[in-house]
Amino acid sequence: MELSGFGVRSKMWIDVYVQALYQSFYSDKPFEVMQSNTEMAIRIQITSAMVSSGKLTRNFNSGFERSAGANLEALRPRIEKFKSYLSDQIVEKDVFNLIYNPADASVYVYKNDELKGTVPGIDFKIALFGIWLSNNPVDEQLKKGRVYFLKLPITPASNSFTSYFPSSLNPILTITKSRDGIINTFCPW
Repeated sequence: MELSGFGVRSKMWIDVYVQALYQSFYSDKPFEVMQSNTEMAIRIQITSAMVSSGKLTRNFNSGFERSAGANLEALRPRIEKFKSYLSDQIVEKDVFNLIYNPADASVYVYKNDELKGTVPGIDFKIALFGIWLSNNPVDEQLKKGRVYFLKLPITPASNSFTSYFPSSLNPILTITKSRDGIINTFCPW
């Protein structure tokens, strides 16, 4: 999978996480990405000590309500299962990887590279990715930042890319590509 875009989620002027979207195919159409039955992942790196398990799961509740629409009640047991994987204490610099595998149509939930569990169903995946990519996302600015699907200039010569806040020398995200092709993200907060 290739990194295709990222954005920063802010609440009340505080950046709470950096989120990156990885795709096995490239599309700049949010609906197409959301509906696609192809391998993809969302990586969330917590950037604020103000994020707790309770706050994160409440935000996921709100996001699922916005993205699932009429399917919300049918998805409810799987949403609760998903939220149970987020119940451990959350601290700044924790990383969550939400990886969709089309081979078994399941979302794999990792926290700090430890598998917490899986949630089956492409309908669940569509609702999950819809939290950020649907026509009614939890954060329109975050969607716009990712929907531009920055084709990041990671070249064999440089093997890295750093994004900065506008009019600032403070990096928000550094992305490096190792010799074996593994892409790593680093958020300095």
